[in-house]
Amino acid sequence: MTKVPPSTIVLGDGTSALIRPIEPSDAPTLKEFHERQSPESRYRRYFSPKPTLTDEELERFTTVDFVDRAALVVEQHGDFIAWASYERWQNRGDAEVAFQVDDGQHGKGIATLLLEPTRLVARYVDPAAARLWTHGDDWRLQVEGSPARTVDAGDTFDVAGRTYVL
Repeated sequence: MTKVPPSTIVLGDGTSALIRPIEPSDAPTLKEFHERQSPESRYRRYFSPKPTLTDEELERFTTVDFVDRAALVVEQHGDFIAWASYERWQNRGDAEVAFQVDDGQHGKGIATLLLEPTRLVARYVDPAAARLWTHGDDWRLQVEGSPARTVDAGDTFDVAGRTYVL
């Protein structure tokens, strides 16, 4: 297992938050976080309606090995305000990287701040494995200005004026 130390980050509004690896004991908090998001936000995260997370999903999301699956959470004053996950597809050479930011926290650069540590975990495990998928109408993350597409390892894309190489 790759050790990912907790780190304090400064959000776009000047407040600070803690980014850290998810743990199995976070399952109830992740479920509460999920259920307080709007149906649109849940759809954007899972590409389908998902009013709640099953116990099996919670276990999969919170029991990670930082090889085939990794997840990071962002906490502010003890509350989850975002999370990101990386999951390698079985029998394929790529992985899904997904982000979800609390509805009340949008516009503070949190997904952008999660992008770098998630990318580093993915590239540490397998430099060719990370792939970012976006919705075509998602104005919050415009990948090289194009509608729905994937970004493969080595591709560059801009988020909030910063260029990233996956």
